[in-house]
Amino acid sequence: MLPRPVMLLRPAMPAATASTKTPSGRPGAVLSVTLLTVAIFAAVSLVATGCGGEDDEESPEFAGKGSGSSEDGSGDGTAENDADGTVPWGCKHEKACKEEGKCSLKDGKCVILNSADCSLSQICKVDGKCTKKDVGGKPTCIVGKNEDCAAAVVCKVGGLCWRKDDTACVANGPDDCKKAENCVQRGHCTYADDACFVKKDKDCNGANVCHNWGLCHHVKGKCAAKGQIDCTNAAFCHQKGWCTFDSGTCVISGDGDCKKSKDCMDDGKCSFSGGSCIVKTDKQCANSSGCPDFGACKNFDGECGAGSDSDCKKSSSCTSNQLCCANSVTKKCTGCTR
Repeated sequence: MLPRPVMLLRPAMPAATASTKTPSGRPGAVLSVTLLTVAIFAAVSLVATGCGGEDDEESPEFAGKGSGSSEDGSGDGTAENDADGTVPWGCKHEKACKEEGKCSLKDGKCVILNSADCSLSQICKVDGKCTKKDVGGKPTCIVGKNEDCAAAVVCKVGGLCWRKDDTACVANGPDDCKKAENCVQRGHCTYADDACFVKKDKDCNGANVCHNWGLCHHVKGKCAAKGQIDCTNAAFCHQKGWCTFDSGTCVISGDGDCKKSKDCMDDGKCSFSGGSCIVKTDKQCANSSGCPDFGACKNFDGECGAGSDSDCKKSSSCTSNQLCCANSVTKKCTGCTR
């Protein structure tokens, strides 16, 4: 088979500037530098484009890279250069690569050439669609095997670790659900209909949403609080002030909730604002344990920090760790350098 002709690309011409002139100021050197640049660009284009048979499916490789191989014999599909001027930064940087697996450059377009392209996409990493298949004559990323699902986010988070068909991963039993993050965090621990659900109070009782947020009861397919006792017993009531029951959840209702929290005692966050507890005054910082412990005695936009060397020198950080000077940027006590 005769090699197909190589078309040299016309590179963008570098703008001639004063810096390309000769020391005497004559412009003659500008032309020679420009021609040299064009020659270099053409040589790089020749190496990047290369010659091959008409049946080659490989996308253009960046100069110096060898061709890979894949299960469909089309190379590894890497496209790092702009072979025809339509994809300035290469397909790997395009939205279509990240979202759909169209990571190889062919005929001026980003396309799916092989499973390696699919593996670069979010639909592989999240949904297990990591295998290239022609569907209706169109290259598509599909769920090709159980391993695609097992390595995906849907398995780790949702327990959907087994291939059902080209389009979906599913759970295959109670163990898949119990090992999933959604069970540990949100109570989705009961297996039913190829997926994991909240079906009973027990699912919620052992989950972090109950321990931390007071959402300890099964209500319409999710975990929810049923009364004030759920909120009062929750860890985030004691830590952050989320102590008031409100329509199935626990919320911070005002300064009273904040003042009972550990964040108030330790960090001066004793005032309610915008749904959370914050610092509003220097006095709140001075009264917190963060002042004598770390020199965090002054309010800086809702957080306590070290406002002066004096704050630091009175703190345990100075006497125990020689952190006796206030850093004006981090608002923390550090070692003295002045």
